[in-house]
Amino acid sequence: MSIRRLPFVTLDHRQWERLADLATLVAVVSMIVGIALEVYLYRGVDFRGYYAAARVILAGGDPYDYRQVAPVLLEITGKMGNNPYYYPPWFALALTPLALLPYQLARVVWLLLNLAMMIAALVMTPSVLDWQVRGWRRWLAWLSAVYLFIWLSLRFEQTGTMLLFFLVLTLWAARSGRDLLAGISLALLLTKPNVTWLIFALLMLVFYQRQRRVAVWALIALAALLIVSTAVLPGWYAHLREPGFGAGLTLVLDGPDRVKSIRLHTTLSHWLTYTFRMPSVAVWIVWGILAAGCLLWIAYALRARVELGHLAAIGVTVGLLLGPYVMQYDYPPLTVTLFWVYRESRRLTGWPRWAVLAVLGGAFSVPVWERPIYDGFWILVAMTVLLAGLGLRAIGRHRVEAIA
Repeated sequence: MSIRRLPFVTLDHRQWERLADLATLVAVVSMIVGIALEVYLYRGVDFRGYYAAARVILAGGDPYDYRQVAPVLLEITGKMGNNPYYYPPWFALALTPLALLPYQLARVVWLLLNLAMMIAALVMTPSVLDWQVRGWRRWLAWLSAVYLFIWLSLRFEQTGTMLLFFLVLTLWAARSGRDLLAGISLALLLTKPNVTWLIFALLMLVFYQRQRRVAVWALIALAALLIVSTAVLPGWYAHLREPGFGAGLTLVLDGPDRVKSIRLHTTLSHWLTYTFRMPSVAVWIVWGILAAGCLLWIAYALRARVELGHLAAIGVTVGLLLGPYVMQYDYPPLTVTLFWVYRESRRLTGWPRWAVLAVLGGAFSVPVWERPIYDGFWILVAMTVLLAGLGLRAIGRHRVEAIA
């Protein structure tokens, strides 16, 4: 057979680009369809807890009382499991329309909502970062973010994709002058405050300094959420003060008062304790040193008035790095960090680029070999190293350009 008759041999550069665009687009579509099927067939994980809490509200009960939630869990899935409700009251209230549907149909709707938020966030993130990426490069970026962060959140029917969407929507709305939308979206980031505590505080501070209306609208929206929640669920906060209320965060339960085992987290403390066998005193010392270093890093970035996308990446990454309660399925907001790293790495040549590729390769390898959930913390370590190195370099470059 002549070499010229082999497939694709005669294609020019532009034709190869189009072929790559099509191949990666097909991969993205196949990935989304595959994820949807896998998530549905996995038979449900954490959505059962949201659904049961909403059902309790519809019955006039208290979603924070696990003794009321557990029988609903048993009814809809045949087991109670470890699904107490710990989210703010407005989240369960927002899900009451889904609780009117049969459980499996409600799961489908929740999945479709999350896929829609995922696609919207992946579309908007490059634009809020001023990253011009198209064609196969864009689809590969999507594939990498879903593989590394989003897929696990979808599989566990968690809220990570929703948090990514609200974060990117906040940045997009603020950039486009939609202050009210930005404020509402920023307030909704607190739907899972253990994940978004730092990014919320940082954005509030920056908006107060640069775009005050957004900060004001966020406070108004947060107050409205609490007022409406308290009006519908008076005394919802009573159980928060009860002994043992948060047991499901540190222990694996099988219904009220039934402890199965200790719950492992994807946190710095569990990573150091179980991977390196560090005693608790040493863990706290390392945490304190990192916290001090991150505080200096944030102060330096604020003083340099870094772009909003860069600051968001810092807030998300440091918040997860130092957070006391984080799971690997909470990582989708790190998509902002990953895309920012992609953007900045284009400027590199020589060994720095190879170093970035090596760290990224290590991060992408983690889902293949990790076993305990705290192994996923290596992904966060990689993202922190890349963001710090490229971020400090970017700030220095901007300072030199400003002087010139």
